This record gives sequence, structure tokens and C-alpha cells, in this order.
Amino acid sequence: MYWQHEYLREAATMTRGQTYRIDLPETGLLSALVCEISADAASGYGLSGGDWRLMDKLGLVEVIGNGATVIKSLQFNALQFFAWLHQGVVPPHFWRNYATNTQFEYMVILFGRTMKDPDYGLDLSRWDNVELRITNDAAAADHGTDLSIDIKQILLREGPGSFRGYLRSETWREWTTVTDETKYHTLPVEFPISTLALQCIPAVDGTTFIADTSPANLADDIDFKLKGGTRQVFKGGLDHLMVENYLERGANVIMGGQADLTADRGVVGDVGRSWLRAGISGSKDGAVSSTIPTIIADNTDFTVSFEAREADSPVEFVKFGMLPFEIAWLWHNHMLDPQLMLNPQADGPVEVNVHTRNAATADNGTNRLILERLVAG
Repeated sequence: MYWQHEYLREAATMTRGQTYRIDLPETGLLSALVCEISADAASGYGLSGGDWRLMDKLGLVEVIGNGATVIKSLQFNALQFFAWLHQGVVPPHFWRNYATNTQFEYMVILFGRTMKDPDYGLDLSRWDNVELRITNDAAAADHGTDLSIDIKQILLREGPGSFRGYLRSETWREWTTVTDETKYHTLPVEFPISTLALQCIPAVDGTTFIADTSPANLADDIDFKLKGGTRQVFKGGLDHLMVENYLERGANVIMGGQADLTADRGVVGDVGRSWLRAGISGSKDGAVSSTIPTIIADNTDFTVSFEAREADSPVEFVKFGMLPFEIAWLWHNHMLDPQLMLNPQADGPVEVNVHTRNAATADNGTNRLILERLVAG
């Protein structure tokens, strides 16, 4: 038995503004797909705030079996969250928007608990066809070239048999937040659930692109119950849930980049709640910067902004905190212990009710309930 690392595609073209599609091999025990996606930024992309990374142009990522069966169906940023949750690290990312810098994103799609999980993964021979789809909305105004992608497969070879099952990951519900509103959800009964996660992305100001509020205000009260409400699992706000997640997982959340950004404009940094922010000027002209990089203090949201800009001196910054990609979880059975799975057939009805704070800044955000379920065989 051994693990094989094999290219599925190398330097393939992902056309701007389209969905890239490729069939996976007809046979093989697939543990993970590791992708490198790159493109040259157009000069000025992100300078005024808002989208500034290649990641901001990458949307829905799907792995679909037999033309219709969902194996994976997640936004790109949610896949990055699950990489952190399962692997303990955020995938490498090169967030830089100065001039025509080449931008890179790395993405891992896991079909088991981790890369090289010997027990769980996707047995391709059990499908007539499996297709990978990656949607992007890049355009000439933000990237001067089409995107390029390398796809590496990690396959178990000469194993004793097949996998015991695979993880199906998908956005199950999505809604736009309304002030002082509760959304009521009853989870599906098909397949036991290993992870139940909640993503809360606040709206941003249309001019400054700075977040209107913190992610916690989009879910100030979460009521998670089993057996039709007779067994309470979690009752509280996202502000406390993210702390408990951070302590439970024991993996640091550290992200940063190099931003060339107009003063008092915002870009997404994707650490939902940070307690450490640091920055320094980066020289692109070989000269010492005359402007001191100044970040807005006590920032409690997921955007980053600076008080001034100096041409040819993008700010190198780092954020350290919790709530990666604005996602927390209410249930996570990392090792897929059968006794610790959430089984709506036996534990149901399973209810998840999410309330948005009674504050004008908490509306027009995006909330998502995300499920990972174990499909046997």
C-alpha cells in the first residue's frame, strides 16, 4: 500500500468568468485534490477597496457524481475553512494586489478526515462519472489574464480494499439577514452529520468597503436542539461559539497579505475576530517609506483598512485570531466516531434557529448553514 501524488492537469486554462469543468479518473481511491490557481492582477485591482484577491473571484466549487449527485458543493472560502478544520492550517495564499503581481490561491478538497486518510475517501470506481467544477467571475478589469490551474490527485494504491465512505460537504441553507429576525431550520435526515457549521458574512459599506458590523451580530442567538427541542445542545451567540471552537480545535488562525489600498478603504482579511493585527510598509521602489503604515485600531470585524496610502509602498499585514472565513461550528466529530455522529433519523427533529441582532447594521449580511455528512460505502 502506498500514496500516489499524480497530476490530473498541469497549467490548464480557466477562462475568466466561466465554470471550469474536468472529469476525474474512472477508477482509483481518491483521498484529496490539491489545486494551485493563479492569475496576473490587472493594475489598480483592489486599490479602492472591495475585491482585491484572486480568492474574491472564485465562487462555487463542486464535485458531482453521475451528473447530479452532490459530493462537494461549497463556496471557495468554505473549502478553505474545512482545510483548516481538518488539517489544522489555512492553505497557502498569496494575497497581493500591487500593480500586476501574480496572485496565487491553493485549495485542498478532502474526501476523508484528512489528507491520506486510510479509511475514508472517494472510490471513483463506484461512479459512472465524477466531475470537478470551479466557478469564477474574474474579468479583464481585475485580472489581465485567464486563470491557470494545476490539479494534483492524492490516491491510495494497492490498498487492502475500498474506503468505508466519504464526506459529502455542501451549503445546505443560505439567507440574507434581516434585523431582529429568527430563521428556523430543521436538518435533513439523510446521512449522519459529522459537521454542522454556520458562516456569517456582514454587509460592507458600498463606498468604503468596510464591514458594517462584526459577524457575531448576524447570529447573536443560536438555538440548537435535538428531539424536537427537548434536548438543548447549544444556546448562545456566535461571539461565544467562536471562542469555544478556537479552544476546542487548538489550531491557530493566522492570515495576512500585501495590500495596496486607498486610505480608509477596506478589504476582506477573513479572520472573523482578531486580537492581533500588525503591519509594515513594503518597498516596491527601493526607497524608505515616508508614510507610517497605520491600521485602524481595535478592529472587530473581518475587513482590514489603513489610515493612509503611499504609492509603491503596499502594506504587509497579518491578522491573528479566530473564526476563520467567518465560519464556526455547532457540531464537529473529527474522527467520525459512530457514537458521536449527529443522526437526525434517531436524534430528530434537529432544530437550528438563528437570530440576527436588533441593529440596523446587522441586515443585508449573508448567513449559511453548511453540512458535512458521512456517506457509507
